[in-house]
Amino acid sequence: MRRCGTRSVATGGGTVKRLTPWAAVAVAAILVSGCSAAQPHDAKTPTATVSTPSPSPTRAAGDLGDVVCFEQVTDTYGEYCHTTIAPDADALFPDESLIDFDALDYFGFTEDDIADALPIALRDLTEDVLDPSTLDNSTISIRAAYKKDSVLSSAEFRERVLPTLKDYSDPWNLGISASYTVGEGLKRTGSARAARGTTITLNGITAGAEDEMGGEPSLVFDLSATAEFPASDVDLVAAYIYFDSSRRKGQLRDSDPQLFDGTNDSVALLVADGVVGFHRGEYTKVSNHSFDMNFTTEAGTSYLRPRPETTES
Repeated sequence: MRRCGTRSVATGGGTVKRLTPWAAVAVAAILVSGCSAAQPHDAKTPTATVSTPSPSPTRAAGDLGDVVCFEQVTDTYGEYCHTTIAPDADALFPDESLIDFDALDYFGFTEDDIADALPIALRDLTEDVLDPSTLDNSTISIRAAYKKDSVLSSAEFRERVLPTLKDYSDPWNLGISASYTVGEGLKRTGSARAARGTTITLNGITAGAEDEMGGEPSLVFDLSATAEFPASDVDLVAAYIYFDSSRRKGQLRDSDPQLFDGTNDSVALLVADGVVGFHRGEYTKVSNHSFDMNFTTEAGTSYLRPRPETTES
């Protein structure tokens, strides 16, 4: 962790789960790996307002939490709705306590910049990180999907990411993790694949300078999310063992008895925590994002075992 002003910002590290749905994007997309100290200033009252994301979404049947459907997608497994941030999500309306005004002042960002960039940051998280076409469909090339779907990323960011992408050969690749955890081809009902709902949290807003970008200042949004996917008990138990052959069903029975209650009605949680950044004046496109991601049971048991240190990037 580094500090920009008074707010902590995630930095690089090549950890096992610092992945996006485009495989190991974060290895090439580490944010704010170097920060200059912010200078103090007089307190002010924030006046930022936030516009509704575009395209304008409509609420789908059922409560999807902080996301709504905005387009229908048909793939090998049927039809589902691709989701985006809901216009009434709390994350769109930041409290002043979340804003590091010292850092913003030092790096030359304003409250108007926040208003312009925040909706795009939340769209990036909901549309591209949590709900990509490759989430549960390994028949889709990750490279091809990234070229087609990464419309919220800047051209510069795309050029850095594309050479790093891998398809489904790595068991720590999020795409295959999703397929094996919540099942290849989640149930298609026309609604969201995360049918139990998604929660989006804005943890803070700050600014920093990216070393890898020659010290170019970035406006940074610290975000986290949890998406809940319905899945069968049998699939979830099998996934737990698949990711670590040393595990036994008895261990999971102790920590997660709900997977053995015979109801076959459980959920897998996709948990994301990270940052989305924008260069000054470029608030329609993401300049960088980096997320730690993991699949867990309802009780918080992780499906993914740590990657051996010798193979970390």
